[in-house]
Amino acid sequence: MADLHQDGFDVPRRALKNALDRVASADWYFFSGMRGAGKTTELRRLKADLEETGRWVVLYTNLSEYLPLNALVEIGDFLLVVVSALADEVERRFGEDFKQIGPLARFVKFLQSEVKLEGLEWSVDTLLGRVGVKAKKVFDSVENLFNAHRDKLRFTTLDVVYSVPPHISAMAAAGAGRVFTLSMVKVFERPGPGAHGRPSPAGIDKMMSVIDRRSREWRSLIAEPDMRELARMSGGDIRELFSLVRETLNLLDPDDDAHFPAPTAAIEQCIKLRRNQFGTIPADHMKWLTRVVQTHGHGLLTAQDLGTLAQLLDGKLMLQYRNGENWYDVHPILWDVVHLDVPSA
Repeated sequence: MADLHQDGFDVPRRALKNALDRVASADWYFFSGMRGAGKTTELRRLKADLEETGRWVVLYTNLSEYLPLNALVEIGDFLLVVVSALADEVERRFGEDFKQIGPLARFVKFLQSEVKLEGLEWSVDTLLGRVGVKAKKVFDSVENLFNAHRDKLRFTTLDVVYSVPPHISAMAAAGAGRVFTLSMVKVFERPGPGAHGRPSPAGIDKMMSVIDRRSREWRSLIAEPDMRELARMSGGDIRELFSLVRETLNLLDPDDDAHFPAPTAAIEQCIKLRRNQFGTIPADHMKWLTRVVQTHGHGLLTAQDLGTLAQLLDGKLMLQYRNGENWYDVHPILWDVVHLDVPSA
């Protein structure tokens, strides 16, 4: 079976692995994708792929365990968190044995030494009490970290892959050669301007294969045509698909066999309830989403609007796809809400 996120020859995880393997000097990379696109799963697979070659020692760490997602940090604080997290992972993985491994021993020595960065003296021991105390706006600090200061994200002898949300890659055009994008599963073909895409049978088949791997008995609960409709209405978001399936079944009496497979009316009701969960869309957001439908770009006009782009993507009012290049559309459940006169492609 083709890779879930494959687009022609492009498999983001494979492309990133090849970039890491073929560059002689250490560098940094962005692995971008929406929440729920499968970044964590793909990065763990990348880790396994690299370690299988026998040429890599890969450290995987979750910075949210060290830094609250809404923390306001400057570049020095951020790099302090990165270094501390990697040091902890080295100790967890290797314990005392890491001292016998030359490159790792040198790296740990670097981590334990005091470093000057941007005129700020810091060490690993100063982590607690420093993070999250800045007064800047969250998205100003994000822009500084991943745009204005992206040259400081590199370590001299260490390749680093940063998992970032799509609004970061949208503004990091200058680092395009280092940005690898994991889009939603391609359940739609790329549409023309002002239109929505036709369903992609191949993409929907991939979504169905995920359901099949979870349970072969699902057809007794939801008929295949209705499951394919839920896959389409999920927009290619695996988490969304499972949520729609769960909420459909929650509408039914599990003790009444007459309710199964679920009637189409239950599918339709579930979609209505999901649409309600998006709430009232403010006029300025509606205008932005209409612009997305008209252009299938991300709709970002100025850097000052980065926070709105992040809100729309994180709330999944708009979704990111890739057919040769990145494109965007509003969530299919909102098609009729956002732009009533938009024709199908």
